[in-house]
Amino acid sequence: MVVVEIAILETRRKLLQDIRLWLDPARGKVNVVIAIEANPAGPIITIDKYEWDQANGQPTLSHVESR
Repeated sequence: MVVVEIAILETRRKLLQDIRLWLDPARGKVNVVIAIEANPAGPIITIDKYEWDQANGQPTLSHVESR
Protein backbone atom coordinates (compact mmCIF):
# COMPACT_ATOMS: atom_id res chain seq x y z
CA MET A 1 0.00 0.00 0.00
CA VAL A 2 1.16 3.54 -0.78
CA VAL A 3 0.25 6.59 1.31
CA VAL A 4 0.56 10.23 0.25
CA GLU A 5 1.23 12.63 3.14
CA ILE A 6 0.90 16.34 2.33
CA ALA A 7 2.37 19.02 4.59
CA ILE A 8 1.76 22.71 4.10
CA LEU A 9 1.81 24.20 7.60
CA GLU A 10 3.18 21.11 9.35
CA THR A 11 6.76 21.11 10.65
CA ARG A 12 9.32 18.76 9.11
CA ARG A 13 9.59 17.00 12.47
CA LYS A 14 5.83 16.32 12.58
CA LEU A 15 5.90 15.11 8.99
CA LEU A 16 8.66 12.61 9.81
CA GLN A 17 6.68 11.39 12.85
CA ASP A 18 3.68 10.77 10.60
CA ILE A 19 5.86 8.91 8.10
CA ARG A 20 7.22 6.66 10.85
CA LEU A 21 3.68 5.86 11.99
CA TRP A 22 2.53 5.00 8.49
CA LEU A 23 5.53 2.78 7.72
CA ASP A 24 5.83 1.00 11.07
CA PRO A 25 5.27 -2.69 10.17
CA ALA A 26 3.59 -3.29 13.55
CA ARG A 27 0.86 -0.77 12.65
CA GLY A 28 -0.11 -1.85 9.17
CA LYS A 29 0.79 -2.75 5.64
CA VAL A 30 2.06 0.51 4.17
CA ASN A 31 5.15 -0.09 2.00
CA VAL A 32 5.80 3.40 0.67
CA VAL A 33 5.01 6.95 1.81
CA ILE A 34 5.17 9.80 -0.68
CA ALA A 35 5.65 13.00 1.31
CA ILE A 36 4.81 16.29 -0.38
CA GLU A 37 5.87 19.50 1.34
CA ALA A 38 4.64 22.85 0.06
CA ASN A 39 6.14 26.04 1.43
CA PRO A 40 3.35 28.63 1.72
CA ALA A 41 5.93 31.45 1.84
CA GLY A 42 7.49 30.56 -1.49
CA PRO A 43 7.18 28.52 -4.64
CA ILE A 44 9.01 25.46 -3.31
CA ILE A 45 7.52 21.97 -3.38
CA THR A 46 9.50 18.97 -2.18
CA ILE A 47 8.53 15.39 -2.98
CA ASP A 48 10.18 12.60 -0.97
CA LYS A 49 9.71 8.85 -1.14
CA TYR A 50 10.18 6.83 2.07
CA GLU A 51 10.33 3.08 2.57
CA TRP A 52 10.78 1.03 5.74
CA ASP A 53 14.34 -0.19 6.30
CA GLN A 54 14.11 -3.54 8.12
CA ALA A 55 17.80 -3.52 9.07
CA ASN A 56 17.62 -0.11 10.79
CA GLY A 57 14.01 -0.29 11.95
CA GLN A 58 13.18 3.12 10.55
CA PRO A 59 12.08 4.87 7.36
CA THR A 60 14.68 5.61 4.73
CA LEU A 61 14.57 8.33 2.15
CA SER A 62 15.04 6.91 -1.32
CA HIS A 63 14.18 9.85 -3.59
CA VAL A 64 14.01 13.63 -3.36
CA GLU A 65 12.72 16.18 -5.82
CA SER A 66 12.33 19.93 -5.23
CA ARG A 67 10.82 22.55 -7.47
